[in-house]
Amino acid sequence: MARPDREQSCSRVMMRPFSEGGYMAKARRKLVAWLKDDVKNLRSFAKSRLSGTQAAKKLKRTPGAVAQKAMKLKVSFRSVKRKQA
Repeated sequence: MARPDREQSCSRVMMRPFSEGGYMAKARRKLVAWLKDDVKNLRSFAKSRLSGTQAAKKLKRTPGAVAQKAMKLKVSFRSVKRKQA
């Protein structure tokens, strides 16, 4: 079987040499399942009035993932007190 030319498209990414101004293919992200400990920590972070981004850093997840999981669990991170003018 002949090797396809580098300019031809593969199944998902266009393969071009990097020196020709092409782009490297992005690696796919692995989905990491939420463990019971992660959910427990998420609830405790919300209860202790930690912000969503701070909780994401402690859980080593993206802020979007934390927000989605909090919505599913009906947990709110909006209880952070703000300065009043």
